[in-house]
Amino acid sequence: MTVVRRRIALTMVVAYAATLAALAGFAVVTFLGFLAVREQIEIAGQSLRQLETARIIEASFNRYLLDINRHLPQDGRDSPAAGNLRGTLFVHRGIIADEVGAAGTQKEQDQERAEMVRALKLFTIFEDIERKTIYARAQQAGTGQQLTAADMADLVAPDEAAFREILNAIIIDERAESAAALTRLEALRAHYLTLGAWLVGGCLLVALVLGAAAYRQLLRPIRALTDTVEDYPGATARAPGDLPGEFALLAARFNSMLDRIDSEQDRLRTEVAAATEDLEKANADLVHIDTARRAFFANISHELRTPITVLLGEAQVALKGQGGEREALARISANGGFLRRRLDDLLSLARSEDGTLKLDRVPVDLADEVEAAVASARAFAAASEVTLDLEVTGDREMLGDPSALRQAVLALVDNAIKFSAPGDTITVTVTGDMVSVADEGPGFGDTDPMEMFDRYVQGGTGKLRGGTGLGLAIVRWIADHHGAELRAENRKEGGADVRLMWT
Repeated sequence: MTVVRRRIALTMVVAYAATLAALAGFAVVTFLGFLAVREQIEIAGQSLRQLETARIIEASFNRYLLDINRHLPQDGRDSPAAGNLRGTLFVHRGIIADEVGAAGTQKEQDQERAEMVRALKLFTIFEDIERKTIYARAQQAGTGQQLTAADMADLVAPDEAAFREILNAIIIDERAESAAALTRLEALRAHYLTLGAWLVGGCLLVALVLGAAAYRQLLRPIRALTDTVEDYPGATARAPGDLPGEFALLAARFNSMLDRIDSEQDRLRTEVAAATEDLEKANADLVHIDTARRAFFANISHELRTPITVLLGEAQVALKGQGGEREALARISANGGFLRRRLDDLLSLARSEDGTLKLDRVPVDLADEVEAAVASARAFAAASEVTLDLEVTGDREMLGDPSALRQAVLALVDNAIKFSAPGDTITVTVTGDMVSVADEGPGFGDTDPMEMFDRYVQGGTGKLRGGTGLGLAIVRWIADHHGAELRAENRKEGGADVRLMWT
């Protein structure tokens, strides 16, 4: 018995020694690999930092060119954009200078010096642009001639092209260096993984051969625990209690852990089931409410359009008579048209929510559509004793939906008429990039004007007038789908000013 134990002990010692040798060899290989990988990571990091700096320089250069064109009349003093670009170029040069000092081989030093030459060229080109623009502004101040953005662009075009050419070359080179470093990293990884695998495999093979004699004594308790893990979560999955030595204590604690896991899983299953039931119920309620809301808006639009259409038809027939009721019937017709437009807004709003409202993409003359909308609103304006003026100072050709644009402008005009007192004037202005509807009404007060364009929202004044906010909500939807920015504000002289603006 003692001889067997000695043999087992000797076998285990040799196996442990082989394992330690494998670990030591693996540690050496890992350390060497770490040094090589760190070097390539530093190279890749430098390339990525240079690439990031080049992108920052490109963005700063673009802002600088925009600043040149935007502030033509200014004197030659340094602008914030120029200062930012100059600082970025200094940082770029500093990074390259640090890399030149850290370069280990002559080849690396030559590469970094070439990058420094390009950095200096960028700075020289920037200074040339500064001198040209300052001189051009000085000439403008002396001669009194107006220097346009096109003139300034032509002036700096050669330098801009040279600057961008160098910058693009830097970006391409840094990308290539980064990709090459990553490729070398992958090759190093494969090399050291293979070397480590062979080293560990050889040592483990020796250890396994030497440990074969102790297989039964060492593997039986481990196999018992492994079988328990594989059988889990079966009801009888528990480690045996007759394992030798410390394995018996490990088995007892392992069984205790399995008991706690089973208890916790039961609790979690109960909580998840309850939470799932609550979520399903809440989701069903939300679906029901949303379906009912959509159905309400869609149905009320269809149900009210028919009687309003009949009212308009009868009013138009009465208008053909010669009696004294023509003025009253004119008001009926105007207000009926207003109601029908609001119903159109309501239907469009419902269709926009469920995704069935589709807009055309055809060439549109913005001024024509605004004129058509104003013409449609003149009857309602006359019935409300409000003057409606149209000023067209520019035009815009665009792709869009003509009827939707008319609907948006008409909703803004109708809203302005509704909140205007008799005798007020509403001015509709069309320029090349804007449609403005300005009135002399009460304005928005202390309320945030943009909240008026949310769905189903109305301000205090709107409530007094019976407004629903539907027309303004559809205006925002149409503006968003035509690339227009919606702005609203109170006028200093009183009233509100709502604008659709294109850039």
